[in-house]
Amino acid sequence: MDIWLLEWNHPASNNKSISYWDSKESASKCACARIQEFITDKWDFPHCSLSQFAIAEMVNDFIMNFRYNLAVNAWNQCTYNLNDNDAHFWYVYSDYTSSEAEADAPLIRPKSDFTHTVQGSIASAAAPPAPYQATTHGAICRKCDSVSPDAYADNPDGTFVCYGCKLFVKKFGG
Repeated sequence: MDIWLLEWNHPASNNKSISYWDSKESASKCACARIQEFITDKWDFPHCSLSQFAIAEMVNDFIMNFRYNLAVNAWNQCTYNLNDNDAHFWYVYSDYTSSEAEADAPLIRPKSDFTHTVQGSIASAAAPPAPYQATTHGAICRKCDSVSPDAYADNPDGTFVCYGCKLFVKKFGG
């Protein structure tokens, strides 16, 4: 699959940027828009010099006739860019990228590969631990430290939250 690159280059500052486009026309059209912005902003068009005015007219004529690539080439070769320290260049060129259909297919392992045992344990991910369930009654509230001989702990350390503390938190928060 071809992609089109639009490269902007400002040699004086050693700055460069690249954008990607799906067609040569789109990339060239974007370059023309940036060139026209440059002519308007930097040259103060239409109050520019006669040589700048002639370049702007030539670029504009190409754009008006949908000859975007020719407009970009004319701009890059104009006397302004050849003789000025503040030259700006735009380049449009293609590159090739692989489509998804051409990409290597990843290996898909069958589910049976994940049920074999490894050194006596199942290779698949371990199930999350079940919540703690006390087997005998009698627990201490972890909030107020009151002992309740009839309550069952919900933590392995033998604690739970009593009804009074739950009600307090529900009514007053925290």
